[in-house]
Amino acid sequence: MNQITGDAPDEKALYLRDVLATSYDAVNDTAVYLKDQVAVFSAAPIGQMAGAFTIGTGASKAIFIDTEP
Repeated sequence: MNQITGDAPDEKALYLRDVLATSYDAVNDTAVYLKDQVAVFSAAPIGQMAGAFTIGTGASKAIFIDTEP
């Protein structure tokens, strides 16, 4: 983990912590297994981090689905 530096605004540090915790918990609670192919229903920051966490836990592919272009 990288430490948040003192020059980072509190608002940005708060959002980073929220995005990381929410996406990590989502992946952890859904039990992603080795070589799974995962669909992530959001390409927003939380969805993107969730996709990264699924690959980190062993999924072979993360496909993002979003209604916004």
